[in-house]
Formats: sequence, C-alpha cells, structure tokens
Amino acid sequence: MNNIIEEMKELYLKDLKPWVVSVSFGKDSSLCLEYTFQMLGRLLPHQRKKTVHVIMVNTLVETPMMSDFMMKSIRKVQEVADAKGLPIIAKAVVPELKDRFFYNTLGKGLLVISPKAKGRWCTHRMKINPAQSMIRDIIANSPHETGVDFSYTEDGQLAMLEQDTTRVVQVIGTRLDESAARAASIRSHEFSADTKFSRHAYFKDDVLCYMPIKYLTNDEVFLSLPERFSWGIAASELEVQYGQDFLECGLQDAGENKNACGVGSRQGCFTCPAMGLNKDKMMEGLISEGFTKLIPLYEWKKQLIEMRNDVRYREFERRQWRKQHQKRLTASEERKEQVQLIGQYFDRSHDVSDFYKMKKQFDYDGFDRAEDYEYLPGGLSVEGRRLMLEKLLYIQVETGYNLISEEEVQAIIEYWNVEGYEINRKDVRPTNHSYDGALVLKKCGSINLKETSTVTPSFEVSIDFEYGRDEMVEFIESRKKETGQSYYYFTTHCDLGEKEQFVWNQAVFIVCRPGINTEEEAKQLIIDWLEPESNRQKEDHSFSGYVKRKWNKVKQLRHNGEEFIYELTLLKNAYRLLKEDNHLLYQEIKTFLISYEEEISI
Repeated sequence: MNNIIEEMKELYLKDLKPWVVSVSFGKDSSLCLEYTFQMLGRLLPHQRKKTVHVIMVNTLVETPMMSDFMMKSIRKVQEVADAKGLPIIAKAVVPELKDRFFYNTLGKGLLVISPKAKGRWCTHRMKINPAQSMIRDIIANSPHETGVDFSYTEDGQLAMLEQDTTRVVQVIGTRLDESAARAASIRSHEFSADTKFSRHAYFKDDVLCYMPIKYLTNDEVFLSLPERFSWGIAASELEVQYGQDFLECGLQDAGENKNACGVGSRQGCFTCPAMGLNKDKMMEGLISEGFTKLIPLYEWKKQLIEMRNDVRYREFERRQWRKQHQKRLTASEERKEQVQLIGQYFDRSHDVSDFYKMKKQFDYDGFDRAEDYEYLPGGLSVEGRRLMLEKLLYIQVETGYNLISEEEVQAIIEYWNVEGYEINRKDVRPTNHSYDGALVLKKCGSINLKETSTVTPSFEVSIDFEYGRDEMVEFIESRKKETGQSYYYFTTHCDLGEKEQFVWNQAVFIVCRPGINTEEEAKQLIIDWLEPESNRQKEDHSFSGYVKRKWNKVKQLRHNGEEFIYELTLLKNAYRLLKEDNHLLYQEIKTFLISYEEEISI
C-alpha cells in the first residue's frame, strides 16, 4: 500500500497535469480513491498544485439503494476534501436526456440489448458519453505542456518512455485479476506488458491512463480495504453492491475460478437486460436480503425483455425504411398525373377504348405490389412503450422510489407526438397493466414455440386492399396513430395474371389478445380497428367490399353523366370472383354489364 501511495505521489509532483479519478464506489475504484486521498494528505499544502477531479457517473437507472449510496459517497468526498484543504472537485455526472435509458426505450422504442449482443448501446450512451463530456471539459481547461512520459512497472520501478504531450492523467481501478475479459481490454491499450500506463481509448493524444492497482489480486484488494474510507464511508457499506458479509466472503478461498460468493454479481442498473430472461443475480440477491420493494422493478425489467421479441409490440418495419414511403408515394402520384394528362388531351375522334386499355395496362404494370414475406420488425411500438411507461409510473407511486423524472416523462410523450401520435401528459396515468407473456415469431413468420410464453390464442386475419403497398402501409400506420393501438402484419398481393390484368394487396394481421377466442372475433376486431370513427358507415375491407365500392362508383358516375367505362372495365374483371361468396351481388352486376357488352367486350 505504501509503495503505491509513494508511486502516486511521485507521479502527482511530476507535472501540472490535472488528474481524473473515475469512481463507481465499488471496491476497486474506492481503493484507488482511498490511495489518492492518502497521497494528497502526505503532501505539504504548497505541493498540492494540481486539481484532482473525482467523477462518478449516475446512469439514473441504478437500484434506488445503489443510487443513494453513490450520491452519498460523492457528496462525502467533497465535504471531507474541503474540510482537509485537498484540491479535489467531486462531481456526479448524468447522461443527457437524449442518452437516458427510458427516453430511448420507452420514448424512441429502441430495443434493449440481448445477451448475445456484441455492443451495448446503453453502456456507451449512459456511462461513456457523460464521462467523456466531463473529461473533454477538463482537457480544454488544462495546461498544454510537453514532458517526458514514464512508466511504473509491476515492482514500482520508474521507466522512461518518450516525449509526452498528454494533458490529463486519468486514474482508474482496473486490474488484470478481475477477469479474462478485463485483462484482454487492459492489454489492448497498454504501452507494454510491464507498465501501469496506457493510452485512453477515446482521448489517445490527450489522456494518459494510470492503473495503480493493476497487478493486485482479488485477495490483496480485500486485505487493503480500510474499515472506513478517508471520506467517512465504512467499507461494510459496499454491501449494497456485493451483498451482505461480502468482506468476509471476499477473503475466503475462491478456488481457481475466483468466484467468491457475492463478489462480482452486481452491476448496478436494475434495468440491465444483459442476462436476458435468465436469473438476475443482483436483483434476486437484493430481494433475498430483504429489499422486497424491488420485486415489481424486477418484474418490470423481465417484461421489457420479453416484449423485445413479442410480435404484438413491434413496429411493422424499421424507422429508416419508413422514411422512404413518402418519396415513393410522391413518385407514384406523379406517374398517375402523367396518365391523367394524356387522358385530358386524348383525341376523342379515336376510339376512347384505346385510352382505357392503355390506362388499364399502366395501372396493372405499375401497381405497387406488396412483397414483405420475411419477419423483419422495427422497434417497440408506441402501444408497448406507453404500457411500460404507465406501469413504471405505477411502480414509482407504489414503492415511493424515484424511478423516472417528470422531465424525462414529458420528453418521452413529446417524442411520441413527433411520431404522429396525439397523446397528452394527463392521459398517461400510473397503471398496473397485466401481461400475458410473449408471442414470438421465427424469421419465416411462423410461431417460435420454444420462446413463446403466452397461452392466449393467436389468429391470422387477411384483409384485402385496393391500395398500392405504400398507400396500404400509410393507411394502416394512420390507424395506429389515431387509435394508439397496433397489430403487427405481413403484406402480400394477389395477381390474376396478364390476361385479367387485375391485382390487389393483402395485409395479414396477427391478432393475439385476451378475450379474443375465435377467428371471427379476431377478424371483426381488425375490421373495427381499421374503420375511422369519422366514417358513418363501416367500410368493408374484404374483396366483396372492394367490388361493392367499384359498383357504387360506376352507378354514381353514370347518374352524374360522367365517363364511367374505365371503372366499368375494372368492375367486370373483379365481379366474377364473387359468384360463390355473394351470389345476389354477382347477378345484379352481371345484369348491368350485359347492357354494356359491346363497350367492355363482356
């Protein structure tokens, strides 16, 4: 211990570069900070020329007791430093609003990571970004001097390296003995295998990283912990991170794997999905120790992880694909206008049927056919996001924990409104929504029986649309925004071939809702959902409904004395498919068409 403190003292007095001590108030970072306190205490007042910035990142989603402990610790660090005249500036930093967990998951619908994920967006946004922002400010205000870089080896020997132009020294509590992954990370950035120094991963030219406890073993760390740290926190209070009796447990023989019970099992964030649906040792450990108010938080986290793969709470497609719809729709409208323009200037001395044939061919060839066969969903739907936010607010009320700020709630709702939903803050109320488990699909669209946990029956409801693919998607998405509800769907098309020149699209909706027990109930649910409230009469989106609309349009055009032969041709191509489904309508249209046999070649 004395050797490390003397080593730190020599480094501190070497130049005027400020220090940054990164702490999480776990055992390793607390030991580094303890050494820093003791080193500064051994200096004479006039030698304490350099500021030591103590930075702690509060992700805002740590367990409530962990958050309280961290904030208490950073506050005590500043109080004791001021009382002793030490040049320490201690500060807790938090993610910017756009980087916070709830804003990204419940606001933007960003999916929580899976256990197999290589990168964790939450780590970068919630921990790395706020720390980097603080370090960037420190670099900007630090002296720019050139000196000789040097290294401390495992036995504390000083070794000269090269000209050093870094401006800040960051003290970090990483150790080779922590884990194989940690050792690999250290090795990837160190100058050489026998040095305690490395370049910073992000500030390579400005920050020199110093690891004073790099070579300490787990046992040595526990033996070095004081009963009470210099800032007044007892070492036993670290149990909030490692469990009760962790000091005694940590000194026991952990065997070759060095997995002493209770040690290394807590990561802080109660929302962390890294373990997937496997047991969360941190949460279960705390609950078993008597923190039973954490049970609803644990259940909330497990539900969010399940909903990640629940087809009922996923967007139809990814956000970047949705942005292309309007461009394609605009181009489609321009093509239609060109054909209409040709029709306006068509020489009426010629057979008007030639124009209708041309238009019919154009419509058939240019029809925007839907061909979305694979299951490639987007993020979490707004319906799912709202459900989870209201449940989080309910848990906050019931437990008394401060889980999400009103500022973040308002920002989440504002984002929903930017997406096109009309949701007011007063309508988002604490609600203990129930959840019946996940309906999980394979990439091919079939049900993944292994991962599906719901017992609620599911149905596929096919609805015919005369719209092109993008128009159909826009219509369905508009219903989502108007109702606040959503149903995942696949899209496809039916094509009668070049001879008939008749094609239409279909959306196949997945319905799995408690209380919906038959296919008829599922279809009626979708039909009712697709019908805007502003319509007085419900619109039938079946194929029969499509034929009825064409039939009504023909009659209206004829009554108004307008040209209707083109619409009559479309009607003729469609009505024959009605023979078995709707015999009366079939006969009615056939009788009408016979009178126009020559015009449409019936």
